Amino acid sequence: MLLDQYLPVYDVRARYQTDLPAPPERVYSLVVDLDWSRSPLVRWLVLLRGMGSAKIKLIQNNPPGQGFTVLGEEPDRELLVGMAGRFWLPTAPLRQVDPADFVDFAGPGDAKMAMNFLAEPLPGGNCRLSTETRVQCFGPSARRCFRLYWGVIGPFSGLIRKEAFRLVRRQLAEGD
Repeated sequence: MLLDQYLPVYDVRARYQTDLPAPPERVYSLVVDLDWSRSPLVRWLVLLRGMGSAKIKLIQNNPPGQGFTVLGEEPDRELLVGMAGRFWLPTAPLRQVDPADFVDFAGPGDAKMAMNFLAEPLPGGNCRLSTETRVQCFGPSARRCFRLYWGVIGPFSGLIRKEAFRLVRRQLAEGD
Protein backbone atom coordinates (compact mmCIF):
# COMPACT_ATOMS: atom_id res chain seq x y z
CA MET A 1 0.00 0.00 0.00
CA LEU A 2 1.13 3.55 -0.68
CA LEU A 3 0.01 4.37 2.86
CA ASP A 4 2.67 2.03 4.25
CA GLN A 5 5.33 3.79 2.19
CA TYR A 6 4.35 7.34 3.20
CA LEU A 7 3.38 6.88 6.85
CA PRO A 8 4.61 3.54 8.23
CA VAL A 9 4.95 4.88 11.81
CA TYR A 10 1.93 6.51 13.43
CA ASP A 11 0.38 7.45 16.77
CA VAL A 12 -3.28 7.20 15.74
CA ARG A 13 -5.00 4.99 13.20
CA ALA A 14 -8.62 4.63 12.06
CA ARG A 15 -9.78 2.15 9.42
CA TYR A 16 -13.16 1.50 7.77
CA GLN A 17 -14.26 -0.79 4.95
CA THR A 18 -17.29 -1.87 3.00
CA ASP A 19 -17.99 -4.36 0.21
CA LEU A 20 -19.60 -2.99 -2.93
CA PRO A 21 -21.29 -4.65 -5.94
CA ALA A 22 -19.00 -3.20 -8.62
CA PRO A 23 -15.48 -3.73 -9.95
CA PRO A 24 -12.61 -1.84 -8.24
CA GLU A 25 -11.96 0.49 -11.17
CA ARG A 26 -15.59 1.69 -11.13
CA VAL A 27 -15.60 2.19 -7.36
CA TYR A 28 -12.24 3.95 -7.49
CA SER A 29 -13.41 6.42 -10.14
CA LEU A 30 -16.45 7.27 -8.01
CA VAL A 31 -14.28 7.86 -4.92
CA VAL A 32 -11.84 10.10 -6.79
CA ASP A 33 -14.67 12.24 -8.19
CA LEU A 34 -16.96 12.03 -5.14
CA ASP A 35 -18.77 15.24 -4.21
CA TRP A 36 -18.89 14.82 -0.44
CA SER A 37 -21.21 17.84 -0.16
CA ARG A 38 -24.04 15.68 -1.55
CA SER A 39 -24.40 14.52 2.04
CA PRO A 40 -26.23 16.87 4.43
CA LEU A 41 -24.28 15.28 7.30
CA VAL A 42 -20.90 16.05 5.71
CA ARG A 43 -21.99 19.60 4.78
CA TRP A 44 -23.08 20.21 8.38
CA LEU A 45 -19.87 18.80 9.87
CA VAL A 46 -17.69 20.80 7.47
CA LEU A 47 -19.61 23.99 8.28
CA LEU A 48 -19.28 23.25 11.99
CA ARG A 49 -15.51 22.90 11.57
CA GLY A 50 -15.46 26.28 9.79
CA MET A 51 -14.21 24.96 6.48
CA GLY A 52 -16.87 26.47 4.20
CA SER A 53 -19.80 24.93 2.42
CA ALA A 54 -18.83 24.77 -1.26
CA LYS A 55 -18.51 21.59 -3.26
CA ILE A 56 -16.31 19.27 -1.22
CA LYS A 57 -14.00 16.99 -3.19
CA LEU A 58 -11.04 14.97 -2.02
CA ILE A 59 -8.94 16.00 -5.00
CA GLN A 60 -9.20 19.64 -5.88
CA ASN A 61 -6.93 22.58 -6.53
CA ASN A 62 -6.42 23.67 -2.94
CA PRO A 63 -4.57 26.91 -2.26
CA PRO A 64 -1.15 26.23 -0.68
CA GLY A 65 -1.53 25.43 3.00
CA GLN A 66 -5.22 24.45 2.75
CA GLY A 67 -6.77 21.04 2.35
CA PHE A 68 -5.28 17.73 1.33
CA THR A 69 -2.27 17.20 -0.92
CA VAL A 70 -2.29 14.20 -3.21
CA LEU A 71 0.71 12.16 -2.08
CA GLY A 72 0.38 9.27 -4.48
CA GLU A 73 -1.96 7.26 -6.61
CA GLU A 74 -2.10 3.79 -8.04
CA PRO A 75 -4.84 4.32 -10.65
CA ASP A 76 -7.99 2.25 -10.21
CA ARG A 77 -6.68 0.96 -6.87
CA GLU A 78 -5.36 3.43 -4.27
CA LEU A 79 -5.47 7.17 -3.70
CA LEU A 80 -3.36 8.66 -0.91
CA VAL A 81 -3.77 12.20 0.39
CA GLY A 82 -2.13 13.93 3.31
CA MET A 83 -1.50 17.10 5.23
CA ALA A 84 0.94 18.39 7.81
CA GLY A 85 0.81 21.06 10.49
CA ARG A 86 -1.22 21.71 13.59
CA PHE A 87 -4.58 20.84 12.08
CA TRP A 88 -6.16 20.57 15.53
CA LEU A 89 -6.03 24.38 15.69
CA PRO A 90 -8.82 25.94 13.61
CA THR A 91 -6.75 28.98 12.61
CA ALA A 92 -3.32 27.37 12.12
CA PRO A 93 -2.29 27.14 8.47
CA LEU A 94 -1.16 23.81 7.18
CA ARG A 95 2.48 23.32 6.28
CA GLN A 96 3.32 23.17 2.62
CA VAL A 97 4.94 19.77 2.22
CA ASP A 98 5.79 18.48 -1.22
CA PRO A 99 4.82 14.82 -1.65
CA ALA A 100 8.51 13.97 -2.17
CA ASP A 101 9.30 15.48 1.27
CA PHE A 102 6.30 14.07 3.16
CA VAL A 103 8.01 10.92 4.45
CA ASP A 104 10.86 12.93 6.02
CA PHE A 105 8.69 15.78 7.38
CA ALA A 106 8.98 15.99 11.17
CA GLY A 107 8.24 19.61 12.12
CA PRO A 108 8.56 20.04 15.91
CA GLY A 109 5.12 20.55 17.45
CA ASP A 110 3.41 19.49 14.23
CA ALA A 111 1.80 16.30 13.00
CA LYS A 112 1.33 14.71 9.63
CA MET A 113 -1.71 12.82 8.50
CA ALA A 114 -2.19 10.47 5.56
CA MET A 115 -5.47 8.96 4.43
CA ASN A 116 -6.02 6.46 1.67
CA PHE A 117 -8.90 4.94 -0.22
CA LEU A 118 -8.13 1.45 -1.47
CA ALA A 119 -10.32 -0.51 -3.91
CA GLU A 120 -9.53 -4.23 -3.93
CA PRO A 121 -11.16 -6.93 -6.06
CA LEU A 122 -13.46 -9.53 -4.53
CA PRO A 123 -14.86 -12.69 -6.17
CA GLY A 124 -17.72 -12.15 -8.60
CA GLY A 125 -16.49 -8.77 -9.86
CA ASN A 126 -17.20 -6.99 -6.58
CA CYS A 127 -14.95 -4.69 -4.60
CA ARG A 128 -13.82 -4.06 -1.04
CA LEU A 129 -13.40 -0.33 -0.49
CA SER A 130 -11.39 0.64 2.56
CA THR A 131 -10.06 3.87 3.96
CA GLU A 132 -7.40 4.26 6.59
CA THR A 133 -6.22 7.40 8.32
CA ARG A 134 -2.89 7.57 10.12
CA VAL A 135 -1.45 10.43 12.14
CA GLN A 136 2.08 10.83 13.41
CA CYS A 137 2.77 13.57 15.97
CA PHE A 138 6.15 15.22 16.58
CA GLY A 139 6.75 15.91 20.23
CA PRO A 140 4.82 15.42 23.45
CA SER A 141 2.89 18.69 23.10
CA ALA A 142 1.69 17.83 19.58
CA ARG A 143 0.80 14.30 20.70
CA ARG A 144 -1.20 15.60 23.68
CA CYS A 145 -3.01 18.29 21.65
CA PHE A 146 -3.83 15.94 18.82
CA ARG A 147 -5.13 13.21 21.12
CA LEU A 148 -7.49 15.72 22.80
CA TYR A 149 -8.63 16.92 19.37
CA TRP A 150 -9.05 13.35 18.10
CA GLY A 151 -11.06 12.40 21.17
CA VAL A 152 -13.68 14.92 20.03
CA ILE A 153 -13.27 14.84 16.24
CA GLY A 154 -12.41 11.16 15.69
CA PRO A 155 -15.97 9.81 15.87
CA PHE A 156 -17.17 12.50 13.44
CA SER A 157 -14.26 11.73 11.12
CA GLY A 158 -15.44 8.11 11.13
CA LEU A 159 -18.99 9.22 10.31
CA ILE A 160 -17.68 11.17 7.32
CA ARG A 161 -15.83 8.11 5.99
CA LYS A 162 -18.92 5.93 6.43
CA GLU A 163 -20.98 8.62 4.71
CA ALA A 164 -18.55 8.54 1.78
CA PHE A 165 -19.19 4.80 1.49
CA ARG A 166 -22.93 5.48 1.52
CA LEU A 167 -22.56 8.11 -1.23
CA VAL A 168 -20.56 5.72 -3.41
CA ARG A 169 -23.11 2.95 -2.82
CA ARG A 170 -25.92 5.37 -3.77
CA GLN A 171 -24.13 6.42 -6.97
CA LEU A 172 -23.66 2.76 -7.91
CA ALA A 173 -27.38 2.13 -7.37
CA GLU A 174 -28.31 5.23 -9.42
CA GLY A 175 -25.94 4.19 -12.19
CA ASP A 176 -23.92 7.42 -12.01
